[in-house]
Amino acid sequence: MVSKPIYGKRSVCQGIILALGIFFSAVLCGTLLRGLSLVQASQLAMQFESRVIISTLATKADPKFGVTYTTELPWLLQTLSELI
Repeated sequence: MVSKPIYGKRSVCQGIILALGIFFSAVLCGTLLRGLSLVQASQLAMQFESRVIISTLATKADPKFGVTYTTELPWLLQTLSELI
């Protein structure tokens, strides 16, 4: 038996987490291409995601409009420039 997807019953956190997969993979691949180790790239991607989640929840924005990642891009670029 195939279960039906439940689209309307997701919590705010589930919606945010689903949206972050793209950002995690982009930061991970980008930093690997810039020469960071897999451990460093993973740590930076997780730190970025954590900051994006906190920023998004702090704005109390509707999760259907996505996450507020743009506020954390300066931090990401500064941290990346310090690591390379």
